[in-house]
Amino acid sequence: MTRVVTDKNAMPNELQEFGVEHWPAGITRFDGHQRAFVKVQDGCLLNCTFCIIPSVRPRVLSRPIDVIVPEVTELVASGVQEIVLTGIHLGHYGIDLSKGRPKSEWRRLWHLLERLSDIPGEFRIRLSSLEAAEARDDLARAMASLPKVTPHLHLCLQSGSDRILRLMKRRYTSSGFLQRVERLRKALDQPAFTTDIIVGFPGETDADFEATCRVAQDVGFSKIHVFSYSPREGTPATALPGRVPAAIIAQRRDSLRNLEHELASRYYRSLIGRELDVMVEGEDPNYAGHSLGTSCRYAPVSFPGYVAASRGRRSPVRIHGLVDRILQGSSLERKLDRLPLPIA
Repeated sequence: MTRVVTDKNAMPNELQEFGVEHWPAGITRFDGHQRAFVKVQDGCLLNCTFCIIPSVRPRVLSRPIDVIVPEVTELVASGVQEIVLTGIHLGHYGIDLSKGRPKSEWRRLWHLLERLSDIPGEFRIRLSSLEAAEARDDLARAMASLPKVTPHLHLCLQSGSDRILRLMKRRYTSSGFLQRVERLRKALDQPAFTTDIIVGFPGETDADFEATCRVAQDVGFSKIHVFSYSPREGTPATALPGRVPAAIIAQRRDSLRNLEHELASRYYRSLIGRELDVMVEGEDPNYAGHSLGTSCRYAPVSFPGYVAASRGRRSPVRIHGLVDRILQGSSLERKLDRLPLPIA
């Protein structure tokens, strides 16, 4: 028998016919990964002209906090030391849960962070992508006051040209984006900012692309996910004039990646001398006996000392230098056999 189920929320009822009586409320393990991804929200209300998601998932659905907390508690108990909160539109978490309730009972993303931070155990919490307009002061205050929440924000820029942002139907201007970043930078301790940028959107000129590069420089992104525009059937952008030639898109993509390397190195150098919380992901292939991992600020770190059992564990590391856009340091957790550090 074949059946198409268009609403995933109906799956438990549909599967009862096949003998599935117990539908899991969440995940309890994330084998093979150093971090667990916990989806807390689905759906999007925006109408960005390049995106099909609002057409197929137009309803915002947030998982209740009392459902998420036990799931994260079990993941932490199983040994997971980093929880990544994800969603189609994470910044809208809680809007549907708060509808019709008095303001004192509203629930938003910062309320979820506060509850998750109360879970016992040594673990850290990272947010996936956010709209800059939704990284407001309440969220910044929560992030600053909760040690388990990493000082890293992935804010989707998409373009630094106001003209292209209007064509995309984004809800901010380049100056508004920069103002929000500056407020977050003042509220948090040397935060890392990463982003998504689309190159070659219909009608994008050299001047538009240069505006994007200027905004990226002003923010100082430590990571840029560069996407070449590709039309999606059913999206308004497919009808826009001014298709950018593939060769120009490739040039702009390469230029932006070169800029990313420059900005990442600049941010990483600013972390030299700091102690960073590093999640070990494996052995450094370039330096025998070194661990390689990702810090709380989403920067790659290599340091002497590696045993297989340390994979997926966190270690405090003092940063000494930078080599090939990888920070070099020494673990402060325990005495390790000292190996020569590369010269920065």
